[in-house]
Amino acid sequence: MANLNLKYYDNDDKYSEGDIENDILEMVRNNIQMDELPPEKVNYSIIYHLSKLRENILNWYPFSKEETVLEVGAGCGAITGLLCRKLKKVTAVELSKRRSDINYTRNKNYDNLNIFVGNLNDMNFEERFDYIVLNGVLEYAISFTAGNNPYEDFLLKLSKFLKKDGRLIIAIENRLGLKYFSGSVEDHTGQYFSGLNQYENHSEVCTFSKSEMQTLLKSIEFGHFEFYYPYPDYKFPIEIFTEDTFMKNEYGKQHLNFDITKRSLFQEQKVTDSFIQEGVMSVFANSFLVVASREKINDKIRVLYSKINNDRIDKFRIITTIEEIDGEKIVIKEALCKEAKAHILTILENSNMETGEKFGYLKGKIVNDKIVFPYLDTSSLTQEVLKFIREKQISKIIDVIREIYDGYLSDAYLSETFINPDFQKVFGKETIDRALPCKKNLNIDLTCDNIYRAGNELIDIDCEWCFKFEIPTQFVIWRTINELYTKYKELELLKPINDMFLEFGIDQKLTYTFWSWAVYFGKEFVKTNHLEKYSKDIKKINLKELIEYEEKDKFIEVNLYYDMGEGYLEKNKISHKIELADGRFSISYDLSHIDGLKKLRFDPIEGACCACMLNQDNYKFIPMNAAITNHNFDVFLTTDPMYEIEISDGPIKLLEIQGELKKLNQEEISKYHQNILIEQQIIYEDQISDLNNQIQSIVDQVEEEKEGEKRKNDKIINKIKRKLNHSQNKPR
Repeated sequence: MANLNLKYYDNDDKYSEGDIENDILEMVRNNIQMDELPPEKVNYSIIYHLSKLRENILNWYPFSKEETVLEVGAGCGAITGLLCRKLKKVTAVELSKRRSDINYTRNKNYDNLNIFVGNLNDMNFEERFDYIVLNGVLEYAISFTAGNNPYEDFLLKLSKFLKKDGRLIIAIENRLGLKYFSGSVEDHTGQYFSGLNQYENHSEVCTFSKSEMQTLLKSIEFGHFEFYYPYPDYKFPIEIFTEDTFMKNEYGKQHLNFDITKRSLFQEQKVTDSFIQEGVMSVFANSFLVVASREKINDKIRVLYSKINNDRIDKFRIITTIEEIDGEKIVIKEALCKEAKAHILTILENSNMETGEKFGYLKGKIVNDKIVFPYLDTSSLTQEVLKFIREKQISKIIDVIREIYDGYLSDAYLSETFINPDFQKVFGKETIDRALPCKKNLNIDLTCDNIYRAGNELIDIDCEWCFKFEIPTQFVIWRTINELYTKYKELELLKPINDMFLEFGIDQKLTYTFWSWAVYFGKEFVKTNHLEKYSKDIKKINLKELIEYEEKDKFIEVNLYYDMGEGYLEKNKISHKIELADGRFSISYDLSHIDGLKKLRFDPIEGACCACMLNQDNYKFIPMNAAITNHNFDVFLTTDPMYEIEISDGPIKLLEIQGELKKLNQEEISKYHQNILIEQQIIYEDQISDLNNQIQSIVDQVEEEKEGEKRKNDKIINKIKRKLNHSQNKPR
């Protein structure tokens, strides 16, 4: 059982995200998973603290089970459980009691975990650790470390708890990360370009460039360091790169985005490609993972690259690494959890299957529950395709795809019975009304990334998704083509994707069916990208349109009319052209020279519909032709909006007007009109209902009166009848 230590806690949680932490605590106490919540209830904080992707920052690192670690700033335990599984002993430190409660609840079953609540600067530990981990912590050092050099002082304090040959592991954003140039806000300030502008007007946080990080580490005598580059960043990494693998393993692929503020000023992938070609990508990588030490440590194992498939169903969660051992490179695949060990054995079995004469699989062997493959020091077919894209040689790209098809898929046979229960379990129940060329033991993942040239032979390095039942060969090549067009949008300009499909006999009906199979395979069978439903769109910004829009709306015409007893005349107005600053404006009018002033009218804009809010205490502004008031904004659906100003308290010498104004576009105008029509329709329906009720009441009253008259008449008739009967029954 883990231990929660409050010895250093001063009953003050100095860092908090607010009530969302209570929600997260309830989730972990009740074992509620993100997927069990409605998507609209899952916000960034829940994803950040609870996603398995957080572990990817270190689940590939070759820790030893005999080593110890001090995790500083453990937060809600995003990687604490991982460290407990990989190391002998974990000591976690966190400022916040509430976050520590979450961490403890998540990881209380680990006997090798001690959680200390409080400021590390107040703590002392008898032991010395093999590792100290700072995962998104160093940038905040100034907020909990006093002195003129808080970052150096904090690291120096930490270094005292490290063994002489121990290592400091720091995960942090790069101040010069490419994403900040492209349109991401700085992660801590929430503002655009604040890190690029060296945190001007921000003193509560600081990240570092690569050279700044190196200088900082050298200042505390940690002169030996290895930089890794988590992608897309250290928070939600799916790949870990080194400078050796930027190019070959394609740093900069498309990824999920969970940030609602993300904008795109340019095509990041193309800029990334240019930076890699220029050899400067490490300077502009989005994040760093730095492993630093006092002494040079000659590791037997050096990890060059890691791809972590952690966003899958448990039985398919694996990790692939490229390692260098004593100068020799190898590729390793291993399970991330016990449920995935059977899948590792399946991959090994697949790699030993026989294929075509000019097409083969990379052969692997099992070593300590991992598959070890030789490393192919050649280029993938993707590199060829990229070259042909740049040269606009679409025919050569077709030749590459045709080579895959002919080398691996050409000996197919027609089958009408391939859709069986085994097939439907993997690809769903969408059917096709024709026989298709099929093969058994097919690898459906023949992407250009996975296929390398070795002399005259094509070698597939990834045979993870091979199936023994019949699969249409056109479906496999459809996936190859679709993957290329998804990654490289410019291919569509060279040859539309549907035309490329037709090169291989894939018509619209097949395309629809194949798409359905692919979606089912990913979402239902592998259950990959389960975080995709929380992903946010990235808004692309066209600078030319933005400049034109800003120039157009930079200045507005504002008019103040004064009535001298003849009404509002054009000759009696004061006009200004003012510049809007974030929609706000402020104007002063000197009216001391105007005698006989009767009334005033303020027109906040000319020639446009708008929403306007005036911040006034001294005078009452009455909207004369506003359609509605919405959240204190008067909404004018006319191009001549106006306010009348009450001046009953005497003559006005100086009139100051402050407020906010937003010009309405056609879509917004239409939406307001629609809402007003809906409200009017409701009022109209209520009025009709009231009239119907009144009519029914009158009808009921008339019917009641008629019924009463009938009863009265019946009574008279009955009385007459009785008299007649009485007179007829008298003796004569």
